[in-house]
Amino acid sequence: MSYGTRKHVYREKLATQASADKLAQYCPTVTFQTKYDEARHMKATEWWGKRDIRVNHHRAVPRVTDDTDVILKVTNTCICGSDLHLYLGFFKGMQPGDVMGHEFMGTIHEAGSKVSKHKTGNRVVACFDIGCGQCPFCKDGMYSCCDCTNPSVEEAELYGYRTGGFYGYSHRTGGWQGGQAVYVRVPLADVNLLAVPNSLRDEQVILLSDILPTAWWANECARTGKGDTVAIWGAGPVGTLAAHCAQNRGAKRVILIDQYAYRLEHAQKHLPGIEVIDFSKGVRIGVVGVYAQDTNGYHIGAFMEKGQSTAAGQTPCQKYWPELLKKVEKGELHPEMVITHQLALDDAPYAYQIFNDKLDNCKKCVLHPDWKSTRKPEE
Repeated sequence: MSYGTRKHVYREKLATQASADKLAQYCPTVTFQTKYDEARHMKATEWWGKRDIRVNHHRAVPRVTDDTDVILKVTNTCICGSDLHLYLGFFKGMQPGDVMGHEFMGTIHEAGSKVSKHKTGNRVVACFDIGCGQCPFCKDGMYSCCDCTNPSVEEAELYGYRTGGFYGYSHRTGGWQGGQAVYVRVPLADVNLLAVPNSLRDEQVILLSDILPTAWWANECARTGKGDTVAIWGAGPVGTLAAHCAQNRGAKRVILIDQYAYRLEHAQKHLPGIEVIDFSKGVRIGVVGVYAQDTNGYHIGAFMEKGQSTAAGQTPCQKYWPELLKKVEKGELHPEMVITHQLALDDAPYAYQIFNDKLDNCKKCVLHPDWKSTRKPEE
């Protein structure tokens, strides 16, 4: 064992010892090393480096590891804008061969003996962040801050604490393998899965895994409501759904701002009454004023004196699931509007490319593990 490895293990032991008594009071048993059936194979989208996404057809299938687990057979999985941070190599902590994806749904292939809310064959949506349901944060509805689902010492050193676990998003967030695969292990399934009615199509509910709750959470943070004027920078899938949610919450004016015309046109097509501002190259902008201070600084004094407020954080999806599912069922929210592309999982490298490079007017892509690719090899 190298000195660096010994040092890391020693730090981990210290961190574990320091928090063990506290966490033992409420943390359920979670095994972070997933067991696999090496005799069975599946395909999965893997990260191998910057702009290097591969589909492996010989990945071992995950097994129920804890009796609170579910093994989900994935029917739909999305590429999220935050996946592009990994694709471009901006976010550290990925290891070659890690399975991508934190937005997914499917049917339960196998359930552990202590799973009480779901059974084999049920159709469910998974939450992108993983909560335990028992720690003080989860009990307060802040599942994304869970104390028990992320063992990363590195993240604890970076932030002074650990956030909750996160599928397919590096070993800083727990090393949980992602859902861009045929099968995925879902720990603590009673907390992290949402049963969805058969009356709703997959495309109506798949975005409950992340970006619809995230869009709603943005409105919660800003406390948008009846009569408000709401400005949203970025007309990608989350921004467009944030505008949709703002309208649903009664905002009188909603303004979407982006530099890509196709995104703004898409939003205008699906959101009647939306206003847009295009700030792409060549547009006319008037700027006046005196730049006496740093133009890129965050002026906390002015922020405080003006009585402004801000809120932020990873979305606690589970907290908003019941309300948002009802709104989708009633036809008040239409998250499927942002889906522009549906492709086979085998086409994942191409899907990442067109989403990242803004090709073919791609706004949101859904991948299907059971579809066969119809693309020609040269495409």
